[in-house]
Amino acid sequence: MIPHILDHTALAAMGSRHMAQIMVEAAKEPGRPLLVPALCLAAATARRPRLGEFLLTLDKLRFLPLGGVEGHCLGELLESGVDWAFAHAAFEARPKADSPEGRPVCTALPARYAGMGMTIREIIP
Repeated sequence: MIPHILDHTALAAMGSRHMAQIMVEAAKEPGRPLLVPALCLAAATARRPRLGEFLLTLDKLRFLPLGGVEGHCLGELLESGVDWAFAHAAFEARPKADSPEGRPVCTALPARYAGMGMTIREIIP
């Protein structure tokens, strides 16, 4: 029952068959939210105006804020060449105290996470 992270490409694919399947799977597991990093919400809304308003109404999504520690770590990822739209999802997918194995990232662009050592679940828009 590991929560999945939805990056901006997965959010932009909301309504596709693959995203519908992920939403149904999450609905079957009451304790498993779908995690949306704040920068992923911003990037998805930039790609699909008004999408953010819709996403904010979905009870199954839990939005992850961007605080000081996250900002510092994201800065390091950006400095290493990770695109800003992918950086917050990459940070949240890394192993941490509350998720020692990391969390899988749902994305339509799995190659953007190549070499980062995380579990990817590819979304077909």
